[in-house]
Amino acid sequence: MLVTQGPAAAETGTQGVEMVAQAEKLEALLWQQVLSCMTKTAFSGASLGTGSQLYNGMITRALSDKMFATTSATLTKQIVEQLGGEATQGAATPTPTLQALAAHPAMLSAHSAPAGHLDRAIDFAKSVWPAIKSSAAELGVPPVALLAQSALETGWGASTPGNNLFGIKAVHGQSGTLASTKEERDGVMTATQATFADYDSGAHCASAYTGLIRRVYPDAVGTTSVAQYADALMHGGYATDSSYARKIVDTAQSPTMQSVLNVLEGDDT
Repeated sequence: MLVTQGPAAAETGTQGVEMVAQAEKLEALLWQQVLSCMTKTAFSGASLGTGSQLYNGMITRALSDKMFATTSATLTKQIVEQLGGEATQGAATPTPTLQALAAHPAMLSAHSAPAGHLDRAIDFAKSVWPAIKSSAAELGVPPVALLAQSALETGWGASTPGNNLFGIKAVHGQSGTLASTKEERDGVMTATQATFADYDSGAHCASAYTGLIRRVYPDAVGTTSVAQYADALMHGGYATDSSYARKIVDTAQSPTMQSVLNVLEGDDT
């Protein structure tokens, strides 16, 4: 983002430059949340027909470009001040809204994502996207819901023992791989080990997953949003983690997912 005013004292030096950078990320996140809310009211696929997702994406990107092209440095300066960038007496205390944004998963992932994370995420998504879309169509749910769950379970493809894309536990007599995991017990996440099912391929896993959802989690079938799908899985007992649904939604709304979807949409056109 261009800075159209001279830097304040708090914006100079290594610490100041870093503060401005973080403030600009917060401002970007604010606009992202605005656009995300607007997207929820966008034209439906039924209204626009083929290419609706691409159309809505183009509109969102155009609005984003327009917003950032005309934004001055005023909001950035205000955020810097509320984050503690002003050393003068009586400097503003960060508001609850800014504190919440600073702790938002989107901000955390932007700060802590290791080098190569996005490239790996894109490669992983491309490799599983056809199977994900097929399973989502059979279940009548948004493909991004399945992609988000798979990304959460595998760390965007960092760990897929036995081509297991969804953290499916092996049943008696089924080939599986023993791996470290965490289970919530009495409200505490505890390290343990479990045997996860092995599959010949990611497509084979997705097919088995589809059957599992139909048999064991029927309330998830036909849900129309990521949140509804994730809630149905959690309430059905898919995972012991009481934050499982929220983590799926956070993954679906993360900057990494947005970047991945932009690439996938481009490949689909």
